Amino acid sequence: MISVEAIIATFPFQAAMLMTVMGLAIGIVLHWAQQQLQPDTHTQVDAINQLLPQTQCAQCGYPGCRPYARAIHAGHATINLCPPGGETTLQQLAKLTGQPPAPLVSTSDPLVRAVIRESECIGCTLCIEACPVDAIVGAQQKAHTVIQGECTGCELCLPPCPVNCIDLVQSPAAVNIVPVAKAADDCVRCGDCVPACPRGLSPVQLYWDRSDMNRLETLRLDDCIECRLCDRVCPSELPLTNIFVQAKEQLQLERQRKKSARHAESRHAAREARLALKSQPVTGDKLPSPGDLLTRARGERRSRDNV
Repeated sequence: MISVEAIIATFPFQAAMLMTVMGLAIGIVLHWAQQQLQPDTHTQVDAINQLLPQTQCAQCGYPGCRPYARAIHAGHATINLCPPGGETTLQQLAKLTGQPPAPLVSTSDPLVRAVIRESECIGCTLCIEACPVDAIVGAQQKAHTVIQGECTGCELCLPPCPVNCIDLVQSPAAVNIVPVAKAADDCVRCGDCVPACPRGLSPVQLYWDRSDMNRLETLRLDDCIECRLCDRVCPSELPLTNIFVQAKEQLQLERQRKKSARHAESRHAAREARLALKSQPVTGDKLPSPGDLLTRARGERRSRDNV
């Protein structure tokens, strides 16, 4: 067999040309791959945005959660600028982005809601304009009120109020938070609990991943029927069922938090779209009257009925 060294010694010029062509070919392929396989920036920004609390409070220095997510993805902002998200969001962002979890720049309670003392409200509407999710209702020179289910506790309504009639109160949801039970981590990973589970779950994996909400969903924690058979066979006598019950409660709270965050984000987006439409210059087109709108709606209803 002819060695590579012998070929190079016999045909030095041809070997140099071959190596050059191979290098150029590899470079062209890598450049093409880089152009064609661009990272899905939109999906990555969405992933970061989903971890943020969607209070749209601007405490991070950006006008909303999505702009902050874009800044994190672009490397223009650190992950420790979201006080309402707290330590939980900070750790999740660190795991997702790979950034070190630096201390939060400030702390605030994400489980507070604004309440207006209506007897002192003068109806200036300044708080309505400041609310990023349209959670305050009221008319000019009339008492305002906060829709508690929509308020995110962002505190943006406090500074513009000229009579200081807005208070922050603890949210009722705060009393329902149950931390996942902490054990001594005496699990020896023997696996005796796996065949004992009548639903085909892996209690040992549920135990070790009890703080990871995404993993708990993947491991089908909801299918646990709390039969306590895993407790009986555990050689370390761990209270597995009690741990799983509390993990279920925490998982349900996390689902509710994500649902509320998505709802707040949609309200914020609708508000931004409304303000953008309001800022557009007025054209000479005549606005339809209520009668015209009613006639149009009736026509559309007849059209649907005739289909």
